[in-house]
Amino acid sequence: MQLSLLSSSISAEAGEVNTQLAAPVVYLIDTILEFVPPETLRTNYSHIVPSLATILENQSTGNTHSEGTAALIRSALGALERVLTAQDDSTWKSREEHSVQLVFTSYILGYSLDPRPKVRKRALDAIKNILTHPSVDRKGAHPAAEGTAALAFHTAQAQFGQSKKRKGRDAGERDVKAVHSLNLLKVVADSLVWPKSSIQELVEFLLNLSSENYDNVVRLTALDCFEVIFAQATEDNDTERIREVIEVSCLETAKSDGRWCWRLSLQRQIRNLFPAGLPSLLLGSGCTQLLM
Repeated sequence: MQLSLLSSSISAEAGEVNTQLAAPVVYLIDTILEFVPPETLRTNYSHIVPSLATILENQSTGNTHSEGTAALIRSALGALERVLTAQDDSTWKSREEHSVQLVFTSYILGYSLDPRPKVRKRALDAIKNILTHPSVDRKGAHPAAEGTAALAFHTAQAQFGQSKKRKGRDAGERDVKAVHSLNLLKVVADSLVWPKSSIQELVEFLLNLSSENYDNVVRLTALDCFEVIFAQATEDNDTERIREVIEVSCLETAKSDGRWCWRLSLQRQIRNLFPAGLPSLLLGSGCTQLLM
């Protein structure tokens, strides 16, 4: 019943949406899907997702400033989250039209930089819920984890690269979007174990944002993101990986007295991690005095 109403409010081929009819229908679908068995959601994936994708695609290019439109987007994101969460890990490898990975990247991640706080928060919540949702057949990280980490990192790099080139009226908008990209990076980092291959590059990027070239909002958000990364470590974790994070952090924080808050954070994190004292491998890191 609800799916037929959804179809009648959308012309997927023409990319047109009757928002007055779609809004209550999608809200109802978002509410109901929470109680639908995962097997049913997997079976009906092809019936639900194209319509939701059409709504999100349509609203991203049209007049999206009304509260009613924002509510429709939030409901569509919520419904998509429930459907994507129910999918088997194997389906994330498909690259067909409206595939799980493509929908996640294009719409869930895409709306995480939306200028409207409620829409942006709904997208960020969906990202975290999808990446942290357990699966019976999963033996390692979520299949989208590494790609999402890379995308979030490169998005933040690109946004702050544009922010440096800002001029005139475009400056404020670019700076805001850069902060949004950093919040996306923080949510993604908090939802997975960051890939070892890019941990040093990530730490260097975050520490660079702690310089006096950026305002307090950027610096504090970068610090929050760094603490999320470091908090993932445990005493049973890869000590070499922890050493790498510590060494990069020490080298960068030593360059400026203005980064004292980073040194305090680093000291606190290490003391929490190693209450009995630094292990022997870390004592030779070259920054022992800074940490104690």
